[in-house]
Amino acid sequence: MYYFEKISARQITLLALGLWIFSLFFSGLVLYYEQQHISGFEILLTGWLSPLDGNFSWYANIFFLLCVFYLFIGRTPKICALIAALLSLDTFRYSMLTMNEGGHSTPIYGYGWGAIIWLISICAIFIAIDLKQNELKKATGEQKGNKIFLIIGFILLVSVVGLSIYHAHNDRVIANKSETKRLQTIAFKRGAVCSVEGPFVYQPLVNFSGTLEVVVDEKVSHAAYPFSEIEQLLSWGIPKIRVGSVDYFYESSGGVHEVSSVQSYKRPDVTLYVNEIHLQSIRAVLVENTKTRVIFDQVWTWENHQVNTRYFCPEYFSYPKSDQQPRKLLMQALGLYSDFNKE
Repeated sequence: MYYFEKISARQITLLALGLWIFSLFFSGLVLYYEQQHISGFEILLTGWLSPLDGNFSWYANIFFLLCVFYLFIGRTPKICALIAALLSLDTFRYSMLTMNEGGHSTPIYGYGWGAIIWLISICAIFIAIDLKQNELKKATGEQKGNKIFLIIGFILLVSVVGLSIYHAHNDRVIANKSETKRLQTIAFKRGAVCSVEGPFVYQPLVNFSGTLEVVVDEKVSHAAYPFSEIEQLLSWGIPKIRVGSVDYFYESSGGVHEVSSVQSYKRPDVTLYVNEIHLQSIRAVLVENTKTRVIFDQVWTWENHQVNTRYFCPEYFSYPKSDQQPRKLLMQALGLYSDFNKE
């Protein structure tokens, strides 16, 4: 604490303001939607609308700047600093961001380093207030105060830096490959990090050329895609898809692929069972009927969000590319996946 007495309140105030400005150049929030980064500048310009999402952390900026102003004119804005700190903590309650006028929302994936620098700048204001208070008392010959604001500022500063380092390190230690890639440019994830690696098939079929029956629970919503999309499954290279009592397949005519269908009679070679527990999980089980052998039994757990979103652990895509799940898992299991044939 003695070290702070060698520094003036004006210097700390300038440092706090400099950190606040510096934070604007970095990502403040990172969204699940396309891993979109929102910079400090964007948040500063549009964050005043955050009460529509039930959050008030943006308004900490107003009280922070008021604190800076009051410190420069020789006042000690204690209440102003406390309000700024309390409002800034509301950042960690911010879970959903409204994307457009239609009301479409997306979950917040994590926090950028800009958010951490911004919080540090608010902590520094407490130290500046304590120093200013002591400077004013020294000028009038009064006895120095109890340094309560210096202690609060120091505790907040250590907490923000310490917890940020802890979560940043811990997230990266336990994250799977997909999460690790996302974490490269952010401080830490808002919710739990997915540590479950993507599915892997140990005993796949070889160059499957038969009929894949797809049985999707009628009550599913998210799991219906991509498994209920017959043409999408055929486009992946699966020879024949059975739904109900009808077999679907591609038929070429004049160089054009068209979906044809015939009534099915014989037993399908493999059956894919898909069901979903709403807001909890999606499960897909592939069974080789001739040997009554389970080729894979995979569960994707729904990440806990407030709206009907499609984010799972491990990754699950409704319209997956060749190297994305669940397409990759299914094609590997059928022996039709090739590392050299990616989109």
